[in-house]
Amino acid sequence: MLRSTEHLLLPGAVALVFFVILSGASVAQGQRTEESPAGCELSEPKPSNDPATCRELWEKIGLPTFKGSAGEASVPVCHKRYILMHNNERRIPDWVLQHLTREQVSGDESRPKIAFKPEPDVPACAQAVDKDYRGSKFARGHQAPSEDFNIDQDLMKDTFFFSNVVPQIGNGFNSGIWSTLEEKVRDLAKSRGELFVITGPIYQDPEGASQTITAAENACGKTIKLDALPKTKRPTRVCAAGNQKKAQPCGDEGAAVPSALFKIIYDPINDRANAYVLPNVDHKELKGKVDALAYLENFRTTVHVVEEYTGVSFLTALPKREQRQRKQQCGASMFR
Repeated sequence: MLRSTEHLLLPGAVALVFFVILSGASVAQGQRTEESPAGCELSEPKPSNDPATCRELWEKIGLPTFKGSAGEASVPVCHKRYILMHNNERRIPDWVLQHLTREQVSGDESRPKIAFKPEPDVPACAQAVDKDYRGSKFARGHQAPSEDFNIDQDLMKDTFFFSNVVPQIGNGFNSGIWSTLEEKVRDLAKSRGELFVITGPIYQDPEGASQTITAAENACGKTIKLDALPKTKRPTRVCAAGNQKKAQPCGDEGAAVPSALFKIIYDPINDRANAYVLPNVDHKELKGKVDALAYLENFRTTVHVVEEYTGVSFLTALPKREQRQRKQQCGASMFR
């Protein structure tokens, strides 16, 4: 059973256009759908909106694909070393896919001292902007981290788009356990030589209720609770009006706040997959702990569970039997 997925799925007419784009054909993305932001016309696609333009990044494992036939239109965008699917209504990515190599993560370039900027290859009316985050309690959370491209300053700068960002709790998540997970992935890429990494948000239940990934449904045997986002303490969106001293409701403005973040790691050489789902909260219990890996183990799950909570299929290029095994089984942690 899919959970919290309706917002991710494409309506029939737009879905047809989307799949044509995936095939490499050059077509228009069509007019605004009922689910798109009001008055937000989708423009003619650019080469960067055709995933075939960056096929070398995802061809080995396949593009993530949406399940079902209803929901909002999303726009694919190819960057230099990653591809993302931008959710125009929520103004954050549905997923970001990277192909990491040992060389790419083994540089010594420093994080660029530049600001995030709007994504030019999605409709202007669907773009998050800096004022959505400024003054909020949320960090501008990279999905494809700039440090993953430390071989080259231009590659690092290419990660500073709001299409590659979701609102993340700052202290205790973005700069804490999530940063640790990103670092462990880079270390793994150095030792393995090649990895595919897919990162993205998990939204709260449409009714605003808490959700629980139970140990029974998680082959890794972990129970992971995804708390609801109380509007008075943790808004479901961040926007300029909501960041003021006399905060106003964001409505449909600003960027959506996910209740959790997922990260899928696939080693194509050893044919192994790991997945993590971390609640987007201040992980206070980690403070003072020495073994971050042991803490991360509490949030390990399967690719199948991530699919259930996002409505997206992953590792689509693998043979069907192999897909079932890699998605449903909880293989040993690659970090150990």
